[in-house]
Amino acid sequence: MSNAGRQSWGTTIFCEDIRAEIGGKITLVGIYTGELISQAPFPLVLPKFGFWINYFEVPRSMSGDGKLYTSLPGDPKPSIESDILMEQFRSQGGHKADTDDPEVDLWNRLLMPIVVAPLVLKEPGRILVRLHFGETVIRLGALPIKGPPTVGNEAPAT
Repeated sequence: MSNAGRQSWGTTIFCEDIRAEIGGKITLVGIYTGELISQAPFPLVLPKFGFWINYFEVPRSMSGDGKLYTSLPGDPKPSIESDILMEQFRSQGGHKADTDDPEVDLWNRLLMPIVVAPLVLKEPGRILVRLHFGETVIRLGALPIKGPPTVGNEAPAT
């Protein structure tokens, strides 16, 4: 996997729930594939909401601890903040696929599953997930939140 100069990156899968199973498996329930469309008016209260956050970095490319910020539409400041103590994570070394192929890069991977219960969305907008290292911001994901269709704005019947 070639990063073409990218030293850190990540993704977030947004879902209704994250469940641990026997044998080390995880089930992500109700994955949002591109947007969350509410069928009810705002504020919208979701009983549970999951963030399956994967962060990757090239070893020795970043330093210092991070701060995870999750922002919800209508909130003037981040709704979820968490200090991420990176030095212990980095000291464990990188992960490499089971191959001797020199084209496969070495990287550090950190998995951060978060479940919020309940999650209140005040208005349409976007949920944003960001990891900050000082002035460096790693964009880990965004989920557009849309309200119910309004009269005259419904999708055509198929």
